[in-house]
Amino acid sequence: MAGIRTKTVVASNAGNVLEWYDFFIFAYLAPYLSDEFFPSSDPFAGLIQTYGVFALGYFARPIGGVIFGYLGDRFGRRLALRVSIVSMMVPTTLIAVVPTHQDIGTLAALLLIALRIIQGMSVGGEQGGSICYLVEVSPPGRKGLIGSLAYTGSVFGILLGSFVVLVAKSSFTSEEMHDWAWRIPFLGAILLGLIGLWVRRHLHETDDFLMAQERGQLTKQPLAHLFTEAPFGVLKMIGVILYTTVSFYTVFAWLPTYASHFGSGLQLDPQLINTVALLVLLCCLPIGGHLADRLGYKRVLIVPAFIGAILIVPIFLAAEAGSESLLMGLIMLFAVNMAMANGALPIAITDLMPAHLRFTGVAVTMNIEVAVFGGTVPLIATWLIATTGNQSAPAWYLIAISLVSILATLTITPGMYTATALPSARHR
Repeated sequence: MAGIRTKTVVASNAGNVLEWYDFFIFAYLAPYLSDEFFPSSDPFAGLIQTYGVFALGYFARPIGGVIFGYLGDRFGRRLALRVSIVSMMVPTTLIAVVPTHQDIGTLAALLLIALRIIQGMSVGGEQGGSICYLVEVSPPGRKGLIGSLAYTGSVFGILLGSFVVLVAKSSFTSEEMHDWAWRIPFLGAILLGLIGLWVRRHLHETDDFLMAQERGQLTKQPLAHLFTEAPFGVLKMIGVILYTTVSFYTVFAWLPTYASHFGSGLQLDPQLINTVALLVLLCCLPIGGHLADRLGYKRVLIVPAFIGAILIVPIFLAAEAGSESLLMGLIMLFAVNMAMANGALPIAITDLMPAHLRFTGVAVTMNIEVAVFGGTVPLIATWLIATTGNQSAPAWYLIAISLVSILATLTITPGMYTATALPSARHR
């Protein structure tokens, strides 16, 4: 049984690695994409345009959540998870070969936008689907631990992207990176996609879906039923995810580019800081899931939100002052704190949705929230600094967000759908 569970975790996370590697290298390579697709004499304008495309991928995620949610709740989790791999591998590979503004003018930006939208739709189904899948195949008392592994694939993909970009920047000159070497990390999608397709052939359907199917609970319109059967679950989920979303994208997606592009006196490459922090986060995620099983996920979500609100201002002040050792220490501590919250998140959000609407509920709700509050983080953070002249302004935004998440978490009643043992259904 342990062997089957290991294969299941590996197969489920294989797609996550591809999806988040592909999705995040766009953010890491933003300065180069800005020059190649949105040339401008004003570095702020070019970068803001690139981050606008980055955010556009997030606004496409809810569409992907609807599409893949329908597949997952209507035809099964494993079909949706297989299709999502292909829909990410193709556009990412094409980004590696798309002509730039110098070659075809404005059409280059339009092609980049179109490919980014397809990327967003794909990741919109992958993350929620893998979370639902792992929680559903987990036994009672271990749903927090095994569910937390859904984020290990995501973080590993982001970590891999960070590492590949770091290696590329170390291997090529700045001129080569701006000219052509920025394309190399995007080519990794081909290998990762083929590996993901191969390992996911082992996926079996979950007991929860099979039971809903046998009971005649499946619906042809899961999205419509979501907002009539579980409207409060949707609202609570948005609130609960707010802190983990905004803090993650602020510290691990936007901060390294901000520090390197506009300069903060740091001699140590912020990309290296980011890579080490993500490694710490990756290693600590299962601890958060285990604590959620032992202490209850509400506690494990509330405490990190409170601690994060305290840590974020010193992180920005250290980055602004160019204090390398202090910044490294604070970000490492923040990574551990984030691991606790993210580790407890999968069981919490699946507990808010009934099985026959779970894929749609988690995918659509997560992606609406991430589109509005996650994908816009780089844009909002850059705008706040440009408008106020205060380089720590984004920290206060995150503090307000953390308070909202704490209040939303307090409204949850644990054990609604995931705490009890499920009768065994046959695997197909």
